[in-house]
Amino acid sequence: MTLQGGSEFNNQLAALRLRVARGTEIATREGADLLKEAIQANMRGPMPPKAGGSDPAYRTGNLYDSVKMKILSGSIGLGRWNYEISMDSGQAPYARRIELGFTGTDSIGRSYNQPPYPYFHKGVEQAVDAGLIDRIFYEAWETGVAV
Repeated sequence: MTLQGGSEFNNQLAALRLRVARGTEIATREGADLLKEAIQANMRGPMPPKAGGSDPAYRTGNLYDSVKMKILSGSIGLGRWNYEISMDSGQAPYARRIELGFTGTDSIGRSYNQPPYPYFHKGVEQAVDAGLIDRIFYEAWETGVAV
């Protein structure tokens, strides 16, 4: 028994793997960009923010600009694409207090009873629940599989 065309089939599988890997790399970066934008979209609340539910107000843009995206070394599965979306606490040390709220006395003796004005987790949940991340990967892989 002789299998003909085996090397061509293997070549096509190798090419498919490369197209899907490239699509995954692009989709991961686009997904991270989308999450960053979704988080920032929740930073346009009223001034002053409404207690117990509004988005934080955009005052100086410092909180908005502190949302950072960076590529991490390491790998996911067969790929090597891993991004982190985080707040630059050096740029906006109050970012966590805005997101989670704060009741108590801070390190320099000021007292607060600040309700949370969520933006970070809210943006991520909105993007995921809307299927936006799934759609990015679906389209990338569909393009990679198409000949």
